[in-house]
Amino acid sequence: MKRIWTILITVVATAAIVGGGTWYLIDSHAKKDKDKLQTELDTLNQRIADEAAISGATVTSGTTATTGTTVADPTAGWKTYTDTVFGYSVKYPADWTKGVLAGSATFNSPENEAIKNSGTQNEAYSPNIIIQTVSSLAEFTKFNKDDKTLDSFIRNDATNSKITVTTLDGEKAYKYLTGGIGDAYYQIAAEHNSKVYWIHFSPGELSTTQEKIMSTFKFATSGVTADWKTYTNKDLGLSFKYPQVWGDPVISKTNYSDDPTKDKTVFNGKDYTISFNNYSINVYGVTSDFLAMEASPYLGEKANLDLVETPYITGSSNVSSSLRKKITAAGQKTYYEIGIHYIPEASGVSVSMNSFLNGGTEYKGINISYRLKSINDRLDKFYSSTGDNAVLEAQAKTELTSLVDGTSTDAIASAQYQEFKLWLGTFQFVK
Repeated sequence: MKRIWTILITVVATAAIVGGGTWYLIDSHAKKDKDKLQTELDTLNQRIADEAAISGATVTSGTTATTGTTVADPTAGWKTYTDTVFGYSVKYPADWTKGVLAGSATFNSPENEAIKNSGTQNEAYSPNIIIQTVSSLAEFTKFNKDDKTLDSFIRNDATNSKITVTTLDGEKAYKYLTGGIGDAYYQIAAEHNSKVYWIHFSPGELSTTQEKIMSTFKFATSGVTADWKTYTNKDLGLSFKYPQVWGDPVISKTNYSDDPTKDKTVFNGKDYTISFNNYSINVYGVTSDFLAMEASPYLGEKANLDLVETPYITGSSNVSSSLRKKITAAGQKTYYEIGIHYIPEASGVSVSMNSFLNGGTEYKGINISYRLKSINDRLDKFYSSTGDNAVLEAQAKTELTSLVDGTSTDAIASAQYQEFKLWLGTFQFVK
């Protein structure tokens, strides 16, 4: 198409030169030049139509020099998927199916979707396109501590080949072949707004449709958290961003150490809470000597937070169960838990996501929590009606596991889960 438009520019430039000649030349050659220009334009229209036919585009060609040529959008009628949490959008054919796999967006052709639903899948099956988003470069490269950049991570992996530098919506990206003989597939990776966008394709060379889909990929113009507010708290030594819809932060503090009425073997130390959204989202700090009844969330001086990931595990007390995933927040390798806590005597259920940091001020232990209201309310109602701990545990395991692996049908909880991880990615320590 570039060659065709070069010809068109030449034609227009030629017309301009003819128009810049003297009046008597225009007068004597006007009809001849017009006929010649029309012939060239008709030929150009036909060539554009021929190339468009090859690419599958629809073309409306002009019949006169003043009508021009309009090339229709080759993705007209396609659907658009928008990820409001990680800030990107992409178009895909109307007969393709958008799905979810392990929290990532998937896109399947009708043929591939039929294979997926046939129950005859084999090891060679994979979605046509998977768009995976990782909260930070550190999270992306966490399994190889020697790789500090996206470039080194990709180039130092011996399973990668045919590495080329390309672009994703104008941003630098890497396209490369990975995997073994017979099942090798292409990936594209790009870093944008401190996040990594990792795109996987089905084995083999990219199809025309796959390439056309990727040509529609767009990062959110303003960035995912561009309209989030920034909050800094010197007491906890933290700065982070948060969505405006959470409302203004509410601060509460307790100092048991200065309260002579408290038994210091039961209540001691200080805590500090920053709350949002009716206390359903909190950043909670405690001093190293903190005690409140039998519970103490203090993690210990420079506690090791880089713990192994775990599947859903029922707590030893049978009233607290959770699963654990690794993440990096405020430069610390830490983890987050998605869990349920319930009190059989009161039939009360609490479902939340929690992460932890080693603080840099007097508040040495920091707990970041986000209540999953929709799942919380649903399990609370379920438990109130059954009163069966085992049945509740089974239901909670199903709900929370599907949330993490991306198969949950609860759109609200899924969005909250992504928002929580994105929020953790904005935390920074300040002095």
